[in-house]
Amino acid sequence: MWITLVLFSTAIIRRTALSSTSNSPSRTSNSPLRPSSARSANIDPKPSPPNSSHRASPVPSHRSDSHPNAPAPVRPPSPGIHNAAWRALENTLKGLQVAADTVPPLKSAIGGLVSLLGAQQQKNRRDYEQLANDLEITAEFLNQHLKEATAGPMKESISSIAQSIENEIKSIEMRQNYGATGRVLGPHGDEEDLIGRYRRIEQLLHRIQIEASMSTWAITNEHLVNTRLGELAPAKLASYNSKLSTSTDRRTCTEDTRKGILAKLNSWSDNTNAKKVYWMDGMAGTGKTTIACTLASQLESRGQLAANFFCTRTSPECRDADRIVPTIAYQLARRSTAFKSALFPAVAKRAIGGGEG
Repeated sequence: MWITLVLFSTAIIRRTALSSTSNSPSRTSNSPLRPSSARSANIDPKPSPPNSSHRASPVPSHRSDSHPNAPAPVRPPSPGIHNAAWRALENTLKGLQVAADTVPPLKSAIGGLVSLLGAQQQKNRRDYEQLANDLEITAEFLNQHLKEATAGPMKESISSIAQSIENEIKSIEMRQNYGATGRVLGPHGDEEDLIGRYRRIEQLLHRIQIEASMSTWAITNEHLVNTRLGELAPAKLASYNSKLSTSTDRRTCTEDTRKGILAKLNSWSDNTNAKKVYWMDGMAGTGKTTIACTLASQLESRGQLAANFFCTRTSPECRDADRIVPTIAYQLARRSTAFKSALFPAVAKRAIGGGEG
């Protein structure tokens, strides 16, 4: 999951995701300040858990003699069909792993995914069979396009998405370990969570497929596109780790400090069901910039930082609000070829119109 971070006098952190749902922002006041009474009523510092309505509820069974007209229960797919679907997926992923030699992070992620398949082959649920079929189709299409993705920027983008796949794999492994020790959410909760994570892996593989399939466009138009994007005049000093961070004494949190708020922020960044905006506020000097800088550094280390803009009065370009959106757009385009291809016509049109709009 990619994150966009903007720091004003308050920090506004935006999740960048393919989602049709709209959520109101989470809001928290960073310790040690207490929120003002005017704001405290709507403060929700914790990431929202998945909506309970999205989880499958156990359906009570009925005796056949009490409901003679009830329809016969749907039988699960036979183990042979189910295992055949997962074997086909395993073979496709192994082929994809070989093709990913030129992109080591993706090769590692695919290897981790293959190692998970053994446990899933034993589960005889129809939705697992469908999941295996869908993953196999996505992986097969990706296998056809991956060899085209040889350019440096393309590799960086794919590597970033691969890191997100690794994060999902780690979460699945953790869930499976919980299940092995009996620490589970319930008869359906963990299963639905696992299926959801595999679906997110499928979406991430599809994003890599899109990136790889656009490699020809990216290479052919690289010079022209980079020239146009440069006309956005991004504020290069606005990045959290720019050379301006030294003169402004911008730094990350001291080790083992601010653990609570950082844990909440990192948990939110990994929760795809959480609200899309996390709002952190507080009085001057309470550590908002330091916390935001630490979060940006942690997100970048995990390949999740899509864009960031740190406002400061000491720099003309970093205190100009009109530079925020162009800078964020520029950074997003550097991370995603698909976004770049959509942004390019708009930037070209803006240039033809004299730079306005």
